[in-house]
Amino acid sequence: LGQGGNPQIADDPQILPKSRHKLELQASKDGYVYSIDTMRVGLASQHSGAGRETKEDKIDLSAGIYFREKLGNKVKRGQVIAEVYGNDDKRVQKALDELRNAVKISEDKPHIPNLIKKIIK
Repeated sequence: LGQGGNPQIADDPQILPKSRHKLELQASKDGYVYSIDTMRVGLASQHSGAGRETKEDKIDLSAGIYFREKLGNKVKRGQVIAEVYGNDDKRVQKALDELRNAVKISEDKPHIPNLIKKIIK
């Protein structure tokens, strides 16, 4: 709110502008989503137009990445893992290329640590 955002978007994401381009990251083989390199996901998001490389860059409010699968999920070859959105087809392709390097599929199921380590009373 302090930066001029619309808080209603949290309840109704349809308010956001629609992108002209969408590309899908598909699983290259059967297995498990074994790792996701969050640094590369951030770069992919920036490439899509959702972030800035310099302070002069404009942010595309329709750009970004939506993950359909999460760490540890079993996937089949060709299954959509994530979707990349944006208005510049070259930027969306660059983001998808970066995202391909961020997500690793393995035959082995990864160990997923608990998010809550301990409850202190």
